[in-house]
Amino acid sequence: MRTIEISVLIELDNLRLAERARAEQLFDALASEIEESGRSVEVLIGSPGDRHQQWVADLVDASPIASLTPQERVNILPVGDRRYYDIKNYLADHATGEVLVFLDGDVIPQPGWLTAVLAPLADPAVDVVCSRCIIGPLDSFYSRAVAASWIFDPRPRVGEESVRHFKANSVAFRSLVFAANRFPSNPQQYRGACTALACQLTNSGVTMVRANDAVVTHPAPNGPRAFALWHLLVGQDRASRRQHLSFTGYSRVAARSLAGGLYEALRDPIQRRRDLGLGFLGFAGAVAVGVTGCLLKLSGQVIGRLKPDALQRYL
Repeated sequence: MRTIEISVLIELDNLRLAERARAEQLFDALASEIEESGRSVEVLIGSPGDRHQQWVADLVDASPIASLTPQERVNILPVGDRRYYDIKNYLADHATGEVLVFLDGDVIPQPGWLTAVLAPLADPAVDVVCSRCIIGPLDSFYSRAVAASWIFDPRPRVGEESVRHFKANSVAFRSLVFAANRFPSNPQQYRGACTALACQLTNSGVTMVRANDAVVTHPAPNGPRAFALWHLLVGQDRASRRQHLSFTGYSRVAARSLAGGLYEALRDPIQRRRDLGLGFLGFAGAVAVGVTGCLLKLSGQVIGRLKPDALQRYL
């Protein structure tokens, strides 16, 4: 039996805040990427709940991925009540590939993504490769405003560059490296485990690079509620990491975070406006989106400090 080279691991937890149509586009794009790569690939999909969800099976059956890959290499695994990072760890436990490629259910790989994200691993010194993520589609005033102020920089980049951090929405690990460095489990944090793992890998001397030609698109938050919730939970993550500080020390750190965020809310739209084709109103909207996000993060930090369990049901 031929050895599986690549395991693509897809969580669907993020679809709680996105549209299921994103997963349809993901599976269609992934089928093309697998076919073009010429690699031996298995796909593991984390299905919410203790039993197979019919809507997940229907998505897979309706996609080219169902016929492109032999049936035994497309597996839907019920993940119970696990959430984002725990789902990734669970899928990794069941993967057989020499390389693990983690994908979120709401990102869309762009042409050439899989080949580009695997290319740096030809160097045995490289163990982790992350993609470049951008907001897409840019089909509304709102999505362009978000792209100008969001954590994903839309400005074009090419080639590879060393990094000390990564986003978990599209990242490849050598399987042996991930087995020794899993995503930390912390039920009180929303996305903090990614930062913690990146620090752990850096301190262990693991080489990480970003393949800028490996591009995935991420949707703008799906409406005001998703936008507000994301920023509130990021603020709570900051609070969770700083609970050991005194009230005075915590206040100073929160004030510095707010000042830095407000600076970025102005700087980022200025730097990105040409790439996004923003006029005056678009620029003003982007600044407003960035400032609103900063204030929501501050609110999350305050809530996380005063009532640590207040946002737990959204994690």
